Amino acid sequence: MLINVTKDLLEGDLLPDGIYVCRVEKVEFTQSSQKGTPGVSVHLRVLSPEEHAGRMIFDRLYLGEDPSKILWRWNRFYKACTNQNLPQRSFTVDEFINLFTGACPGSTVVVELGTEEYEGEKRNVVKRYSAPKQEG
Repeated sequence: MLINVTKDLLEGDLLPDGIYVCRVEKVEFTQSSQKGTPGVSVHLRVLSPEEHAGRMIFDRLYLGEDPSKILWRWNRFYKACTNQNLPQRSFTVDEFINLFTGACPGSTVVVELGTEEYEGEKRNVVKRYSAPKQEG
């Protein structure tokens, strides 16, 4: 194994805004630090474009006080991973989170990445998830 230490990795430079093909490395339960809102932490490894391959993108999805207002974003992530919409039924929080921790790791997804300012610092944000285009 080679460890490729580059300036951007050492300094944590932002990735440019754009479209990235990524592998979902990990999806795990998390809670917001302020309100304890349940959600998932998503770890994505860039596959392409080649000049950014290997870099990591991190995202968090939270259920919020009224999950119905944010389910569209969860569905986009789930559909990007599985090519299916979320099942239409009632879930406990644990059952809902387990859908993602079970189905998404190892999937290849397309991410639209942007940049925003948060507490005086710029950071990358996932604007949209989609499934890779099927060839054929």
